[in-house]
Amino acid sequence: MNKWSLEKPVVAMPIIILLNTLAMIWVGGVEHFQEKTPLLSGLFFLILYIIVSEAWQLIGRNMYYHQRQFTWPIYGTKLLISLVLIVIIACQSRFILGILLLMYELYQALLYRNDWQYMNHFYYCFMNGFFKGFIINIILAVGVPFTLSFSGLFPYFLPFLLFMMQGVLYQIMYTDYNRRSNYFITFTVLAALCVVVLILTALKHPFLWISLILFVVYFGALLYIFKNTHKKRLEQETYIALFLALSIITCCSIV
Repeated sequence: MNKWSLEKPVVAMPIIILLNTLAMIWVGGVEHFQEKTPLLSGLFFLILYIIVSEAWQLIGRNMYYHQRQFTWPIYGTKLLISLVLIVIIACQSRFILGILLLMYELYQALLYRNDWQYMNHFYYCFMNGFFKGFIINIILAVGVPFTLSFSGLFPYFLPFLLFMMQGVLYQIMYTDYNRRSNYFITFTVLAALCVVVLILTALKHPFLWISLILFVVYFGALLYIFKNTHKKRLEQETYIALFLALSIITCCSIV
């Protein structure tokens, strides 16, 4: 195996974690800077928390696949680190942000036990989209005038769908083979919804058709690579993370 192979954890894992982190913070971060508001207090600790969480979930998915689970000391250490970071973030910004991050921490805790079969259920991909597409971005955009109207939520809708697609791909990779046809159907529906969102946006702003073209190109490339890297899970995760980051940076930014 080549020393730079994406199947080597030391190569693939940092790339996956950093790309997923970038995808999670991009939309909220861009809105924050566009409004020229002061940097969110505790921003460094928030990004650090996201990196810790992504590393935990990446390792957890692979352990889930091999029917193994974290020991209590390991999980307790991770939980302690996360809680300390959440408290720091809440103290340096707003208390409600700490509550939202505690909800995200609960979502991650569900990966702890294999016998819960959490990754086999639809709400795994839904929660993946909800927390990574909505909640984290809203936390980052907290300084932006934000309303709960549809127009206020619209910038986060496409990231929500994209992170749901990511969750479904993880289910295809790591869960029961007999359910994969259902996951592919869900994945196709989510991709179609992404296209609908981009079309609706382009109808109002014709110059944004480029976002739809880019998404189709990324999507086609991902399917081709995903098919040709069968059973190479770390390599597949790397390309999924790349697809997600590129889609959010180039499509969501102009939506």
